Amino acid sequence: MLGWCGVVGLIYLLICAVSIISRGFAGLGGDAAHTMFAFAAHPWVGLSVGVLGTVLIQSSTTTTAIAVTAVGSGALPVEGAIPIILGANVGTTVTTSLVALTFIGDRAAFRRALGASTVHDFYNWLALLIFFPIELVWHPLERVSDALTDALTDALYGADWLPNPAHFNVVRAATRPVEHAVIQATSHVSSTLGPLFTIVIGALLILVAVRYLGKLLKLLMVGRAREVLIKAVGRD
Repeated sequence: MLGWCGVVGLIYLLICAVSIISRGFAGLGGDAAHTMFAFAAHPWVGLSVGVLGTVLIQSSTTTTAIAVTAVGSGALPVEGAIPIILGANVGTTVTTSLVALTFIGDRAAFRRALGASTVHDFYNWLALLIFFPIELVWHPLERVSDALTDALTDALYGADWLPNPAHFNVVRAATRPVEHAVIQATSHVSSTLGPLFTIVIGALLILVAVRYLGKLLKLLMVGRAREVLIKAVGRD
């Protein structure tokens, strides 16, 4: 029971961290926020940032969450976030290789782990080699995301049979205390450094939440998940 309470707390921390980053971008102002992501105007640079960022922090989830938050706050356009997200998927291949290296003491186990890691690596690399050139020429991912977003937005905000989500923002109300505490802590700095520190704190909180959430879920679920996986693999 304590373990599942910890999972709920870490998920709450993760949501708070996203809100903190969003407030940090809003505090920078439009021009400063756009300047931070000016590199994303060139898709190859955005791709490299996604790869290097994920390799450095070993968390594609953190890189992707920051990119999505930047888009939501208006600091980064969708077309600039696509190369970063594709790069994050490639950068996470380093994580699987590092995991495989932990089995290097056992030749048979190392061969099995490296084989699984290679499948994951080639899948992400092939996805990049296929989708990135197509996106550069025809922009299908950007167009599909715009179409789905318009449809979902119209369904949520334009339908009479659904309540207006703006009046039922439970997540915003729940995360406001933590968000205000971080903003108060960084408000004593200058108007430029304060929002930057807020963004950094939010990114660190995402990293901590994702890392420990994975460890906690592994302790809670790996035994049962292993049984289910063995039964599924043993069938046709």
